[in-house]
Amino acid sequence: PWMGRDASLVDCLDDLAAAADEVFESRRRYFSGDISRLDIRFETEHIPDVLPAVHVRESPVAGSPPSAGGFRPLVVPDDDGGYFSSRYWTLLCHATPAADGAGDGLRVVAFPGLDEDPEADDEAFRPPFYLVGRAVLPEGCAVGETAFYGDDGHSTLAGGGGGDVVEGRQKLVLTVRRRDGDGTAPREELWAVDYARMRFAAFEYAEGAGSVVVPD
Repeated sequence: PWMGRDASLVDCLDDLAAAADEVFESRRRYFSGDISRLDIRFETEHIPDVLPAVHVRESPVAGSPPSAGGFRPLVVPDDDGGYFSSRYWTLLCHATPAADGAGDGLRVVAFPGLDEDPEADDEAFRPPFYLVGRAVLPEGCAVGETAFYGDDGHSTLAGGGGGDVVEGRQKLVLTVRRRDGDGTAPREELWAVDYARMRFAAFEYAEGAGSVVVPD
């Protein structure tokens, strides 16, 4: 109707705005229905003011030599559940408060990305498992901040990668406050942790579940 002779400029703009709202709302509904969501909670709360770090990684294609790089988690016991078949991973680092006789703890949790459903053409599903690697800092060491680091432009939240994976150095970087127990002031240190050397345990959950609780 805004194309009619008697339509005012205000009427035209109002109708255009309504049409634009409908277009963008329909896309929002489409993408919302296409997003696979999984709520993640931890059995142990993270250290206050130390937010979990998030990273994305790619695994090498099947049969690639070690020089191809990529995320190759060491699953214990041996990987007999096909855990290496996932091509893409989302990683979380969760810092936990110190226990008696030890420093703060770290949990590196790896969730596989969407994979093709072998029983349905052109449909994707999330493999219902995740991996957890654990580490404990020495006594007197407290985590300040955590961040994943990759020096090759791949495997970052900003994108990059694709095709054959040739990842550079990948580390988990920590700022650590160390107390030696001799009465001296604590000192700040920067640690780079090769988290790929962690031993990961696999945990399964019900297929189609909307949330998981990562155990301590």
